[in-house]
Parts: sequence; structure tokens; C-alpha cells
Amino acid sequence: MAAQSPHDQRELLRTRQRSVRLALNTYHSLSTEWKDKSAEGRQAAGAAADSLLQLRYLPHRPLGALEPIDGLQVTAATKLRCQLWDSVRQTVAISKDLLDTAQRVRQVINIYFDSSEESSTQAVALPERPVFATIPWSRIAQWMHDLAESYGKEARAKKAIAEALTQMAGQYCPILLSAAHEPDPLKDTDDEVRTRLEIYLTSWSLESDLDEPTICSHISDITEDMRTF
Repeated sequence: MAAQSPHDQRELLRTRQRSVRLALNTYHSLSTEWKDKSAEGRQAAGAAADSLLQLRYLPHRPLGALEPIDGLQVTAATKLRCQLWDSVRQTVAISKDLLDTAQRVRQVINIYFDSSEESSTQAVALPERPVFATIPWSRIAQWMHDLAESYGKEARAKKAIAEALTQMAGQYCPILLSAAHEPDPLKDTDDEVRTRLEIYLTSWSLESDLDEPTICSHISDITEDMRTF
């Protein structure tokens, strides 16, 4: 393999510097989009869980000030059931949006940190050369690929929960929305259905495979390395 001239090495280094800058700029935009969508998803999942909790205890709550009001409990239950499944559908839709964002993060990383670049550019000595001040290309590339994998893992987990919620919605939503004659049409299968829904919604809101501390640390290190270059 022919050695590169100093000019070729300088050009490759400039190309890598541009790649890092462009990748970080795009990543910051996508990470903001991810955070906004995640917040919307947590809000939707929380609203669904709240509706589910209110449905659980609705039969035991006196809704009239002193005397029961005919039909009030059924009306309240119907509204809560509609809110529940509207929130579930919103959570599912946001899960798809997050998967799309994670895929775009992966595409960006693949474009700017293609692992086949080493052979195509004949950059024998450059992988360990600092791109800016101190951090070598090989480490930056590995960090960015790890970042993309972390987003992908979290998005796939959210997608799996969304698929489970979709299955439950298809199975139980028609029962819930058509049973206006009683406050809680799921009372006979109460424990299993509610427990599964609660687990799915709580998992969506709380569990995360996104390694945010490590991602933030790596992005901060790269940014500081660029600043001191």
C-alpha cells in the first residue's frame, strides 16, 4: 500500500474535521427532536396510566355531592376509556417517531464515520492521529457508533412496548368503547388486563436503554477537543 503524501494526509484530516463538525451539528438537531418526542411520549403514557387508575377506582367513588346522579358514573367511565385509548394510540405513534429518529442518527453516523474509509483512503497512520487537539479518529468514530447503537436499542425497546400496546388496543378497545351500559366492562378480567397495561405504560415512561450519561460525556469531550484545537 502506497504511503500518503503530507498533502494527502492534511486533506484527509480536514475531511475528518468537517465530518465530525457536520455529524455533531446534525446529531444535536436530532437529539433535540428525540428529547421533545420522548417528553411527549412520557406525557401520553402518563395520561393513559392516569386514566387507567381512575377507571380502577371509579366504581368506589361517590360522584354526586350528596346523592348519586343517574348516569354520571357511566358517562365518566366512557370519557376515561376514550382518554385511555387516545393516549395509548398517541404513545404508539410517538414510538414510531422515535424509531425513525434513531434510524436517522444511525444514517448520519454511517455517512460520516464509515468503517470502510480506512481501506479506501489508505490512511495507514491516521486512525490514531488526533482529529483536533488530542482525541484520535478511531476513538471518535467508536464513540459515535456506540451513540447510534444506544439510540437504536432504546428505540427498539419502545417499539416492542408499542407493539404490545397495539395488540391490547385491538383486543380490548372495542370492548371498552362499546360497553357504555356499565362503568367497567373489564371487571371480570380486571387484574390481568390492568396489570399488563400498567407494566407496558410504566416501562415506556421509566425504563431506558439510552446511555445518556456516557453519550453526554463523549459529546462534551469531542466538543471541548474541537474548542481547544
